Amino acid sequence: MKVFVDTNVLAAGFATRGLCSDLMREVLANHELVSSRAIFSELKRILIKKVDVPEYQTKKVLDFMGSVSLPSEPVEQAAYPISDTDDIPHLSAAESAQCAVFVTGDKDLWAIQTQSGMRVLSPRNFWETISAQQQSGANANKPRSTD
Repeated sequence: MKVFVDTNVLAAGFATRGLCSDLMREVLANHELVSSRAIFSELKRILIKKVDVPEYQTKKVLDFMGSVSLPSEPVEQAAYPISDTDDIPHLSAAESAQCAVFVTGDKDLWAIQTQSGMRVLSPRNFWETISAQQQSGANANKPRSTD
């Protein structure tokens, strides 16, 4: 499945241990990560200025992201009912790439209904969704008792 991960989740995934880093490992191992130039630019700024990651390490993160993600840019920017217009290019890039899911920690985005049917989920909701899918897949492969 194609997954677009918002900057706040990426920064937490690279800078800390926990749900977001586990989520990033799962996406990289079993899904297609989609990203954009706008996400790279914002991630660089956040890692350096807010998380205090040195520039040389930030460059390594961005180089890695460039090597493991599918690039997408918005064909056109859709109108979304959100107050922070900085998120519009990210949502538009995700929809342009036909992503199934947009993962963000931004509560204002969780209720958005996209034109493409892309789901906007919190990191926790995405984790629970993929865990349930993996569990149902594992149960489907179990041999059935003939008793």
